[in-house]
Parts: sequence; C-alpha cells; structure tokens
Amino acid sequence: MQNRFNKGSHMHNHRSQTHVDQYETQGGLHIQRHIETLPNNDALHTLVEQLDAHQGVLLSSGFEYPGRYTRWDIGFVDPPIMLTSHQRNFTIKALNDRGKVLLSFIEVILKSSTYIEAIDIRPQTIEGSLIKASPPESEELRSRSISIFSLLRSLKSFFHSDFDPYLGFYGAFGYDLAFEFDPVEKKIPRSE
Repeated sequence: MQNRFNKGSHMHNHRSQTHVDQYETQGGLHIQRHIETLPNNDALHTLVEQLDAHQGVLLSSGFEYPGRYTRWDIGFVDPPIMLTSHQRNFTIKALNDRGKVLLSFIEVILKSSTYIEAIDIRPQTIEGSLIKASPPESEELRSRSISIFSLLRSLKSFFHSDFDPYLGFYGAFGYDLAFEFDPVEKKIPRSE
C-alpha cells in the first residue's frame, strides 16, 4: 500500500531490494504488500519528484543518538484513500482502485458504529456526520468523547496489524481539531 524508504538501516546498500508478503489486519482484511528498499539518493530524489505531481508524503528525521535514535526517511505516493473532516462532518474519498476496494470495508465499519448520525455512500466517496457529543462526565473521558478521533480510532483498529508498523493514516491536522477537546468560545467571527 505504500513505498517505504529507510535511510538508517540500508546506507551501505547500493542495490534495490524488493520484499513481497501477505498478512491479515485485525478487521480481517487480507493485505499483500510490496516493499522496496532503494539506495538513499535514488529513493529520496524519485519520491520528491513524484510528490510534485502526486499526492503523498515524505517524513524524515535527521537526528541520530547512539543506542536510541537513528536517521530515517519514510514516504509514499498515490495513497488509496483520503479522509477530510470539518467539525462533525467527514468525507472519505477513494483516490484510486485500491481505495475503492477499501471503501467497501470502511462502509461496513461505519454502518456498525454507534457514533455515526448520518451517512451517504457513493461509488468513490463516503460522506457522513457524527452524533453530537454530550459533555464528558470527567476530565479523563474528555479525549474519548465522540469526535473525528472516534472515526480514526475505529479505522485504525480495523486496519491494525503487528506485521506492518507503517500502515496508517498520514497527514496534517488543522488548528480547529483542538476544538474537538475544548469547546472554546470563539471571539472573532469566522467564515465556516
């Protein structure tokens, strides 16, 4: 589902290495993955060029501390799905054929979820809204109130597998996500 580049453990390797295997996620989805470890310069250069025209991400850590941290790079292009949200509304969009397959599994998850208020399923998108959360009974339960994180937790649980620590949701969280935890009164008018 992704291309992975790991600078730290393959710095001495000058050839491409490909590994193919299969596993099952916690939710019962069968995954076949192709992992290609590439020489450093080729991998990063190719990925950066692809990111100019394709959706994806490059994450990098140049920090190294003996026995604790290593340098690494991980990236991918052409992810299968994209999740966007605004307040209690969300959209999950298939970005390619792999994403269309995943939407059918996500549909089952959402239809069985107690936090979904409404859902609209189309061939390439799922749009929905979450029920309005009651104020938490205690401070400890605040992060478990119904929010877009409820959806993310369900999806993460379904796709989880100990066989692939890199399979996940990557992207940016906007400032307004903080309001999911603290319903701060807005002082300045904003366009929604």
